[in-house]
Amino acid sequence: MSFKKFAERFGLSTAEKPINPSLFGDSLAEQISWEPLSPGGTNIRSRKLTRSEPHLLELAPTGGSLSAGAAFVLFAVLFVVERLYKGTLVILELLPVSIFLFLGLGLLLRASMVTVFDQRSRQVAGYFGVYGDEASWFPIKRTVPFEAIHAMQIIREKISRQGEGYYWSYELNLVLKDGMRCLVMDHGQLQGLRKDAQTLSRLLDIPLWDATLQQEGYPRSSD
Repeated sequence: MSFKKFAERFGLSTAEKPINPSLFGDSLAEQISWEPLSPGGTNIRSRKLTRSEPHLLELAPTGGSLSAGAAFVLFAVLFVVERLYKGTLVILELLPVSIFLFLGLGLLLRASMVTVFDQRSRQVAGYFGVYGDEASWFPIKRTVPFEAIHAMQIIREKISRQGEGYYWSYELNLVLKDGMRCLVMDHGQLQGLRKDAQTLSRLLDIPLWDATLQQEGYPRSSD
């Protein structure tokens, strides 16, 4: 029995708890959106914060985020190699195989985009999305000065699977002083996301507005 059916049978609510931005004690928190920038997030730990140089922190892709694209590419390559080895390759088969190949390469390229926090130049550079970018599969590269960033935002989204199950996906967004939000990453592991976000909030000396703490009934934010 799914959790949803169990909850319905025993009269338990599965509705999302509302977010109260006023609890963050900042007027900008009440002006920005608390909806996901990119609906339909991942259920894996997509990125991990690493220090590549003494002055550089990078949100680099994990093996899990690269595996889907690699699987498509590997399938396409092995299919063609097998057919060539057996001498049974049909030209018409190359069309669907090429779709798998280019889809896999696209997934790999998108997953491998790195966001860099440079303490020397005091700016963030990366292919992070802003509102409206969901129509574009590949966000453009942007550079944001540390001084333009007001806070960081963590929000969650319930993603329904085909069938009856669901999972939680989490977003880490930069909140700029003009109210614009920049999507830094989608993530499927809350504790890993929180740890990285706390490190970045200390680096940038800005508050971390973690809406998931409200929804779980814990203290409102980490400053």
